Amino acid sequence: MIGSGTGLSSENQPNKPTYYAYAAGEYSFGHGKGYLSEAIKLFVWYQNGKRRIDNHDYMRERYGMGVDYFHNGLRIDVEYIKARGMIYNGIKDIDTQPGSENWEYVIAADSDNVADGAYVNLQYYITKKIELLARYDYLNRLTNSSSDERDFKTTTLGLSYHFKGATRVDFNYAFKDIKAPNNISAEEILDNCDDLLSIQLTWKF
Repeated sequence: MIGSGTGLSSENQPNKPTYYAYAAGEYSFGHGKGYLSEAIKLFVWYQNGKRRIDNHDYMRERYGMGVDYFHNGLRIDVEYIKARGMIYNGIKDIDTQPGSENWEYVIAADSDNVADGAYVNLQYYITKKIELLARYDYLNRLTNSSSDERDFKTTTLGLSYHFKGATRVDFNYAFKDIKAPNNISAEEILDNCDDLLSIQLTWKF
């Protein structure tokens, strides 16, 4: 696929497209349909394009590989992702006045920037309506910069109750761990990051 890579309101020009590639092979066990299709799939993907910031074009590259498996009520999803070039770097209050806030997105745009991440997701239906979840994911962001490197690790335990079709309610508790390996000031802030309890209703009508 070839696309602009961003929304229609962006500054990117049509002559600087983003290129996408995706390849997959799947073996079907012959049961279920849609999201509940019982199968095992291997896939790889790649993205490469340029983004414009302040009249400068910066490279943005992403690629990854993974496997999806669902059979007899057990779902296993594993994926590894790599990033190079332009990388989102959080938000920052740029107003120096105490008590005043002016937040902006921070983008690390240099081509030397790198990051990598992965996740392992396990789900199992103990009944037709009750599903258990265990997930681990990590992101090592800007590993090329000692001061800007951040390591995110999250372990999530959850339970879902399925009413009918796609309508369900999810209860998740995420154990969050964020580190700034070489930045003491940032580490003091990150130490205040707590775990997250969430309840979400998905309602199809």
